[in-house]
Amino acid sequence: MKALILLLFMANISFAEKYSVMTFNTMCDFCNGSDFFGYHNRINSITDTIKRLGPDLISLQEVRSEDQIKKILAPLTQYNYSLSHIGPFSYADPTIIYDKSKFQLIKDGHFWLGPNNGNISLGWKYSLPRQVRWAKFLSLSNKKEFLFLSSHIDNRYENMEGSIKMIRDFLADKKIPIIFAADTNMTVDMIEYKKLTQSLFLNAYDLRAQFTTVGNYQTDSDLCYLKKGDKFPMCRVDHILLSQANNWKVHTFIIDATKYNNSFTSDHRAVMSIIEFL
Repeated sequence: MKALILLLFMANISFAEKYSVMTFNTMCDFCNGSDFFGYHNRINSITDTIKRLGPDLISLQEVRSEDQIKKILAPLTQYNYSLSHIGPFSYADPTIIYDKSKFQLIKDGHFWLGPNNGNISLGWKYSLPRQVRWAKFLSLSNKKEFLFLSSHIDNRYENMEGSIKMIRDFLADKKIPIIFAADTNMTVDMIEYKKLTQSLFLNAYDLRAQFTTVGNYQTDSDLCYLKKGDKFPMCRVDHILLSQANNWKVHTFIIDATKYNNSFTSDHRAVMSIIEFL
């Protein structure tokens, strides 16, 4: 009997798997505050950020094209990516990046956030095209499947409301573990955030066993996306959300405050969680 209990216990341990998940809004090359013609310098910083932190899964926002993704990942040969196209043109906001030695991509796709019957849309109120990029993965170590979603939700109220409904509708019949990493443009005190997460998601930050930062910072504002305030943690809009129906353990929540040439790489900080699906 004791041997049977031990075997069952060991079998349960074998299903536990740690993932390091990052979300990072990189600030597009044509955005205010970004030097379009000097963007190659920031690409090197983005590459180094990924190299230093070594995430297994990444939601990367405000990258404009597949060419930029290829430049970012050129020295990081362990990664592959999943992005969308509009006809012959790539549309890389957002892109899913994953460690191909750890995950097998089973299926991927996207849906546009807007009232255009699934076709490309400029939102319920005029904006850049917004989408959810999704991928179904198989973990090669424990043969478990899960769904990873990546997005960059528009900051206009009408677009937030519509996006929340579309995301919740898409996930309504999904029975596997879900990780959603995104720039949501929503702080946790906003009613829209509560509508997005209610009875569906837990925030990795709230489940953390420990919190740490990488790099030097002097004030809370260094950890914030300043357009949403300068008081951490209430300023957070870059979230890693985990399906409420599943059992997760969050070992560490990390914010990267590393500077290059005395400047941050982006107006957002890279955020990463080390999580475990039990």
